Amino acid sequence: MKKLINLSSLLLLIVILIGACKKKEVTRRTILAENATVSVLTQDKSTLKLDLAKLADKAITMNWTKTDWGFYEAKSTYYLQVAKEATAWDAATGIITVPMLAANTTSFTHQSLNDALLNLGFARDVAAKMKSRIKATLDNSPSTKAVYSNELITTVTPLGNSAVSCAALTQTVPDLIVDKFNLSAVANKLSWTATNFGYAGLDVVYKLQMAKASTAWTDASVLNLDLGPSVMKEFTNLQVNDFALANGFTPDVAAEVKTRIVASVNGNAFFMPCYSNELITKVTPKVLIG
Repeated sequence: MKKLINLSSLLLLIVILIGACKKKEVTRRTILAENATVSVLTQDKSTLKLDLAKLADKAITMNWTKTDWGFYEAKSTYYLQVAKEATAWDAATGIITVPMLAANTTSFTHQSLNDALLNLGFARDVAAKMKSRIKATLDNSPSTKAVYSNELITTVTPLGNSAVSCAALTQTVPDLIVDKFNLSAVANKLSWTATNFGYAGLDVVYKLQMAKASTAWTDASVLNLDLGPSVMKEFTNLQVNDFALANGFTPDVAAEVKTRIVASVNGNAFFMPCYSNELITKVTPKVLIG
């Protein structure tokens, strides 16, 4: 019995010691974070208007001092965090966090910063405030709380595309009955105005999308025709008939087809696709014999 008591006492003592160690470790890691000398973040400009002609050039450079955790050879991993000024740092969305590893400097090009701003919901060609900070974590110590630098505010104007003018799409025959006796003849002609992305000298290309009126534009059945710089497309009776029957239209029954034009700038991912108005065409397909 005495041995059992001694054994129980020993186990209890071990449990107490383990708990005390864990508590001490948690306390130590909390103290580390609270006593750390955090990074100081600086930037080379506080106001910036992005420039389409300088997409690959540096737009802004940020530097930060090393975080000092209070003991020799402590190593940190850094993260640059960027958000709209009004976004809370603890928000679930609306924050971009970029791993910087052990670096103490980073630069954004006009292109990369513009992409980041648009992902955060900044309006094109409108000056707005971006905030940034550095998050530092202690290497090989995941339970130690992260610490954060000062916050910087930068007034940034994303690349201008707000004055874009998308194509205006028109057609010659809005109510089309396929002429099965004249299949090679033009049944409908679609034409559209040139899209203006707000800058001269751009290589604008067009894609025509066509689908059953009830089909979502994201559906795999949507017809996508790359038309290059052309601003016109003709469809023969045979092409219209084939499309209608392939999409489940009933012969001799009118049904609706929707069409739109998607304009983009060839080789330049900055410009978002520009969509024309949507046209509806009533199509009556025919059964073709022979």
